[in-house]
Amino acid sequence: MEEWKNEIMNSLEGMEKAQPPASTFLKIQNKISNQHSIGQSKNRSWLAVAAAISLIIITNVYFVSYYLQKSSDVHDEPYPTIISSYTIY
Repeated sequence: MEEWKNEIMNSLEGMEKAQPPASTFLKIQNKISNQHSIGQSKNRSWLAVAAAISLIIITNVYFVSYYLQKSSDVHDEPYPTIISSYTIY
């Protein structure tokens, strides 16, 4: 019973600690710096999208208010010249 425990415990003898490749640290630093530049470009693209949506909304509000103003000007008279003569025939 003790033999298999000793075998398992001694099976790790002679193993060395794993060592990463020398260029791994540089690769990690490059990825981190690239993420910062990607994040900034994403923020700029969202800013452009927000500006376009704002422009569309402002344009729509302007035209709707213009339309409502024009339609209220037309309907100042309750019945504008629908009936020109009140003669019964």
